[in-house]
Amino acid sequence: MTTTAERWRWPALLAWIGLFAWLLAWILWLAPPPAPLRAPALIIALGPLVWFRRGMIAGDARTHAAVAVLACLYVAHAAFEWVVADVPRWLSGVALLLATALLVAAACHARARGRAERRSTVRSKAAADGASAGSAGRS
Repeated sequence: MTTTAERWRWPALLAWIGLFAWLLAWILWLAPPPAPLRAPALIIALGPLVWFRRGMIAGDARTHAAVAVLACLYVAHAAFEWVVADVPRWLSGVALLLATALLVAAACHARARGRAERRSTVRSKAAADGASAGSAGRS
């Protein structure tokens, strides 16, 4: 049986990989900036996503929460590109879709995982209190 956190983990991971691949393709092939700006654009666009790779792959709740906050910046960037920039709208539309999916899935995973961890902590504390109360009554 899968938990709610496990159900949200894979959509978050797929949206994270999809956004990474889409931004990479956008910068290198689909609408590349001038040659001197490609390396800085790659570092700025992909660096934050690469930074959180270990926690995303491991399914860490705190990393997913941080990536959800980071996804807000990607949503804002894609919305800005949609409205203002001189690139085809479908490029920014796909980025907007992937960034929004990442935001929702990562936030839902972090929330569900945090709830599950709190529940297990409460249960273990209750079991410890019950065990200590039982041993105190015997002495």
